[in-house]
Amino acid sequence: MRTFLAVIGLAGAMSLALAPQMAPAGEPAVAPPLRHDNLAVYFLRGPSAKGPVPLTLKEALIKGHVTVRETDTVERLEIENAGSEAVFVQAGDIVKGGKQDRVLTVSFLVPPKSGPMPIGAYCVEQGRWRARGLERVDRFASSENYLPSRRAKMALAVAALPQAAPPAASAGVRPALPTEQRTANGVSDAMLRNRVEPFGVGGTPRPAAAQRSGQGEVWASVAEAQAKLSANLGADVAAGESRSSLQLALENQKLADRRKGYLAAIEPRAGDGDILGVVFAINGRIVSGELYPSNGLFRKMWPKLAEAAAIEAIGEADGKTANVEKPATLDDVRAFIADADKGKAHVTEIDTRLKRDARDGTKAIAVSTVALDGTVLHRSYVAK
Repeated sequence: MRTFLAVIGLAGAMSLALAPQMAPAGEPAVAPPLRHDNLAVYFLRGPSAKGPVPLTLKEALIKGHVTVRETDTVERLEIENAGSEAVFVQAGDIVKGGKQDRVLTVSFLVPPKSGPMPIGAYCVEQGRWRARGLERVDRFASSENYLPSRRAKMALAVAALPQAAPPAASAGVRPALPTEQRTANGVSDAMLRNRVEPFGVGGTPRPAAAQRSGQGEVWASVAEAQAKLSANLGADVAAGESRSSLQLALENQKLADRRKGYLAAIEPRAGDGDILGVVFAINGRIVSGELYPSNGLFRKMWPKLAEAAAIEAIGEADGKTANVEKPATLDDVRAFIADADKGKAHVTEIDTRLKRDARDGTKAIAVSTVALDGTVLHRSYVAK
């Protein structure tokens, strides 16, 4: 896999000094797993890119550098970076607030002083289309969590492939458009506009449309995750303020207590300076992986990834030990990565700087955010 060099900014706003730089590197080495109960964690090691590490979305929201705004369209939000540092947004980041909690569908780098930029999103909270408590209805206050569901991640990955049904409703990114159709800041608004809207007036769900879309699959994955977590914890994780909210379910105290054991077991080596990514296996089966250009960016994203993996493992615990005692081998992990990387590439445009490369392997899908020179900002793997 090629790690990313400098990413050219919108209208020249991003300078070479603001992106990590590194020559192309070989495939990462796979470390023996750390294990806890039904979760196995395989760190991916390699040389780390040099240069400044961008802020994560979580950091940027805490610092007040980034604003994520509601647009009154379920599958489209607006993001603006008013700060002087680049901000990394990862597909699968959950944002809390607005008229409904959302999950972002595209990994990309938001340059300093970016101006407003559209970004694709799916709803992870059905029904609500108004302010919740004292939260602001026009924007999103935080991004503390990452999707804890292979099924939901697969919905995002499949939306990047041409066979997604219907493509216009599922994708957060559209095929490249002529220059004259782009907005002033270099991002095509048409790339994020839906032609099949899964909501009617006032946010009322239209089940028939939603069932055919990636949005419908995300909703189904949220309900499934809540049901499994509630069953395995012996307590209802749905919150009274909004029972359909995935974000509020992830804040459940009993769930937080249960995942402590997982996090303590998989944390010890996460600080090593040559770790670039991770692959997770649950119940002996590889489910997903993430790969970054630098150890610095991995370490910033690690807390979200670790919590999501622990939560998914808790939901998938089935009381059996046979598969857990026979975890995936290092060769299995290598084969998982290679299968996805060798899949047929389907490339779509994110903006004037970046493209999305989705590769459909026989056993997994890999989705990468790629600069115009072919270098990679982030790669996500999801098992079929």
